[in-house]
Amino acid sequence: MLASLYEEITTNDGKTAYHIIVKLEFTFACGDTGQTMTLPWRGESIDTNDKRISKAATTGEKYFLLKSFILSTGDVQDDADNTSPEIVQRNNNGHRPKPPSNNNVVV
Repeated sequence: MLASLYEEITTNDGKTAYHIIVKLEFTFACGDTGQTMTLPWRGESIDTNDKRISKAATTGEKYFLLKSFILSTGDVQDDADNTSPEIVQRNNNGHRPKPPSNNNVVV
């Protein structure tokens, strides 16, 4: 962990919480050549107790690994193909919106 930033916030129920952002670096190393590549990353959390920094660091590490190695958590809610937005009502009666006229263009 390189650094951490925090902001004190008040929750909806009036409690004090802390929004934490930690700056992280992860290094990939090739065992054959010894070549390394260091990548910056960050972790973030909002918490009301003393575990806020470790929670932000753990979240950062988790998502770095998930995104770097394209891992699945197995959770249905993490699957982007699981849900799609449901259109309740179209405001334009199913028609495509008209392109703006020259009178409405702001330059």
